[in-house]
Amino acid sequence: MLEKIELFNKHRFHENDTGSTAVQLILLDLTIQRTINHLNKNKKDVSAKRALLQRLAKKKRFLNYLKKTQNTLYQNLQKDKR
Repeated sequence: MLEKIELFNKHRFHENDTGSTAVQLILLDLTIQRTINHLNKNKKDVSAKRALLQRLAKKKRFLNYLKKTQNTLYQNLQKDKR
């Protein structure tokens, strides 16, 4: 969790930045992690599985957009995740 907060602080453009693509990706990643943890405990929660698939598709779209528009930021995010 602290690692994600550090990423959030590193990639936002200003103090009140909550809407840039990088910040949205980080917040979406946090939500995905929470959903995965929920599904590990509740394996039959079909609506949570569907929500997870939707969030993963949204993350993929964000990453494709970021790769096309701000390739250096995309590469930095990929490097930070490793």
